[in-house]
Amino acid sequence: MLRMRRFVAYMLAVLLTGCFLPGISSQVTTINASLIYSNSICNSFESAPAATFISDAEAYSRIYGRLRKHIIGIENDKAPEVDFTAENILLVEMGQRSTAGHEIGLAGNAVSVSNAIADVKISWIEPREVYVTAQVITSPCVIIKLPKGNYSHVRISDQNNKVRVELDVPVQGAADAKH
Repeated sequence: MLRMRRFVAYMLAVLLTGCFLPGISSQVTTINASLIYSNSICNSFESAPAATFISDAEAYSRIYGRLRKHIIGIENDKAPEVDFTAENILLVEMGQRSTAGHEIGLAGNAVSVSNAIADVKISWIEPREVYVTAQVITSPCVIIKLPKGNYSHVRISDQNNKVRVELDVPVQGAADAKH
């Protein structure tokens, strides 16, 4: 019994010491994201979920125009304002779906950042197979505004913590990343 206690005490000491060594522990910070656009038809032809990290106004304007080109009467529609000196944009696309009832949204404004990974939580809604749904092509998407921060990778996971898509943040001045 004494041996067991010593072993447990030794293991606890090793584990606790390991938690305080530099470089081993990770600090979790929180940044605030905001939803700036959501639609059920975003002109995606891919069936797989995708995410695009946008870090400049020209690319943002081009992508926003693609998302809204199907809407009649919005020729002079401008994208919501973004300060690209302090913020980036994340486009999250569910992919093309063959029925109604699919929806995507931002699950909360708090985005945790740990080990250079920003973890964005989204609500990912799909109709159950037993439900009767209209047969219509949809391609839900959201545009999320993220403050620039100490992250080089973005993980997008749903309300059940299932990772839907991940992508690396492009180096400043490089082309926008899509995954």
